[in-house]
Amino acid sequence: MDDVDRIFDAISNFSCAMLRLDAIRQKEQELFEAQKKECGSCFHWMKSSCVPEKERWQFKSMSSHVCKDFHRTGRSIELIKQREEELQVLKKDFEERYNN
Repeated sequence: MDDVDRIFDAISNFSCAMLRLDAIRQKEQELFEAQKKECGSCFHWMKSSCVPEKERWQFKSMSSHVCKDFHRTGRSIELIKQREEELQVLKKDFEERYNN
């Protein structure tokens, strides 16, 4: 019975490690998405200060490519910092558990 218990323990540990790695990958993707330079993350988007809209009547969607006047919103900066902190916590937890 000891061999069977060890096999189930190993499978359980492997499964937990994979779930944690998946959470890390998901958080890395969220960070990547938050760091994208898109019009929706710009301070000027949907405002009269948006140069392409004001000067050239080019209405930009949230995911449009940014212009030279791109300036990240405070919320966007906060979101990037939050994702970076969450990712560091997940990686630290993983290293503590599985890199002994």
